Amino acid sequence: MKDYQKNVKVNPMVYKNKNDMKKEEQILKSIVYNSELVKLHKTWGYYIETPFEAIRMIGLIDEGSHYELCLYFGDTQEQSRAFYNLNPQLNQFGFSDWLVRSNFHLQNSFGENLIWFDSKLSNQEYIDFWLSNRQFLYKHPKSQIDKLLKRLEDNSVISIDEQKNSELQSILSKDYSAFNICAGFALEYSITKDRIFAPEQGGKLVNLLINKINEGLSIIGENGNSFLVDSDKIEYKWRSQENQEDDGFFNASYESMDSERGSIDFHMQTESGVNLDGNYTMIENVNIDSILEGDINTHPKNVTNEEEFSKNITVFYGTNRTKTGNLKPNEYYGDELGELEYGACKINIPKEHIQGNIERPSKILWIWRLNENENEHIVLKKIEEKTESEFYEWLKNSLPQTENKSGLLFVHGYNNSFAEAAWRTGQIAYDTPFNGLTGFFSWPSSGKTLDYLADDAKANASIPSLEKFIEDFIIKTQVKKLHIIGHSMGNVVITNVLNNLAKKESFTPYIKIIDQIILAAPDLDQDVFNNNLLPIFKNIGAKRTLYASDKDNALKLSETLRSKRPRLGQGGSDIFVANGIDSIDASNVMSEGNHHSYIFETKELLMDMNILFEVGLEPNKRRLVDKEKNGLKYWLFRE
Repeated sequence: MKDYQKNVKVNPMVYKNKNDMKKEEQILKSIVYNSELVKLHKTWGYYIETPFEAIRMIGLIDEGSHYELCLYFGDTQEQSRAFYNLNPQLNQFGFSDWLVRSNFHLQNSFGENLIWFDSKLSNQEYIDFWLSNRQFLYKHPKSQIDKLLKRLEDNSVISIDEQKNSELQSILSKDYSAFNICAGFALEYSITKDRIFAPEQGGKLVNLLINKINEGLSIIGENGNSFLVDSDKIEYKWRSQENQEDDGFFNASYESMDSERGSIDFHMQTESGVNLDGNYTMIENVNIDSILEGDINTHPKNVTNEEEFSKNITVFYGTNRTKTGNLKPNEYYGDELGELEYGACKINIPKEHIQGNIERPSKILWIWRLNENENEHIVLKKIEEKTESEFYEWLKNSLPQTENKSGLLFVHGYNNSFAEAAWRTGQIAYDTPFNGLTGFFSWPSSGKTLDYLADDAKANASIPSLEKFIEDFIIKTQVKKLHIIGHSMGNVVITNVLNNLAKKESFTPYIKIIDQIILAAPDLDQDVFNNNLLPIFKNIGAKRTLYASDKDNALKLSETLRSKRPRLGQGGSDIFVANGIDSIDASNVMSEGNHHSYIFETKELLMDMNILFEVGLEPNKRRLVDKEKNGLKYWLFRE
């Protein structure tokens, strides 16, 4: 394996002639089941679009003297997250004839690559670093980029010399508000041009490309069976034909296959149309001039104008709020107790979204809020009510389309409207990111700061509704795992509901489906939790995690209102520790405002939750350090 680094920058395609371009397209089409998977990129040239989140493009790139079969894992920010979530382990593979190297670069919000950096780490060290530091793989505002890159340089992840720093500062001086972090990884296999274009190499070339692509995909434990033809089942024929030397190239495509994908008839033809085996079906000619002049789409993916600026995600909801009669999504549900209702919310995430933020319009004099703009703000675009049967049928049908057949339920705290709960759920789903059914339960908080005592009463009154919602969700959707996040006062509802379900004999076969339980800044009395709730609660779920902080001003106020009785979500010297729950003190994690929503606003916490949802690692295997209180361990985030 060639284990060394070099600056990664894909040069623009240079074609010796227009026929080369057509030949490269036809080579790639010859190895895929569906020729529509072969697309044209304005920089790479032709590539195969894969079904994998960690690598979307496999290219055959003209490097002048030779071609390179390129597999660029994690080439965008989202692909980077997907790549490292798969826990790639390079050392177990023997890529003796591949060039293997890091591919770290910055992109602007439109996905344009701006600058690449070399690394001083070995390839496995580079992968290991990002496996432990996935919390950085998100959009960063311009003000944070210098600090982030300095930290990466100090860890030898990237190298910044004087010339590279000058290039960086030039980019930072431009009108970019934020940057995507792409910690990719490249595999490149060189193929000489005589192997690409020589007729007698036809069958060998197809086999070579298929086998090499499968070899590369094995890094993420995948193969190309879903989109590549089966090279083991292909029989190649060669007949000497007139004008063979003049043609110099054949096309290969398949026409039919049997039910077991075992019999594929290949048909070969030279450039001028001479049949090599007598069974070729003509491939439609490509208008090269139109391609070069830009008359057809040359982007990796067709996107609508809306998608260029934002992303829409759909989340489910359950609520025991009454409707107001106002059809505007932000005002659709009110703050009175009612019957359990169901539905779906369409949430807009803006293109310039920064991880941890809920981008909302500014207020004038703290009273009048400016209008929403989907290009700039998280917006509740649409509420679609469903009957109970429609709701669970929709979720049951949606579940097989998710990656891990799991669900994530968020229960908000005090001082939250229905719309605010929807915004937060959309942000959590996008920022963690969670690959399953994501939704929320909204109890009728008034969404007003001064209504703390009223909210406390309505939270307790909502226990029966949430209990029914969770029970039905688990049984009727047939979800394999359900993760639950309770925030602040929402934990009053969550802990009581889960204890009730644990004591319910009819629910015993389903209780094991509850997996990760997150108590985020819980506004619960520590003694009440320890004595009344924990004895049962500690046996529910695969893991129970408490996030606490001594900077949480909302809980400090709650403690004052309750005659100085410590809250479960307070950290520092007041951190709650007990057997059966992982207590994590996030006091050393920087956040803003009243520091009550730090769980959803900081990269460290979002990534820690993502690791819990994806692989359920123990605290000692995450980016945490252990401390001790009363002979029991609790955990801090690393500085």
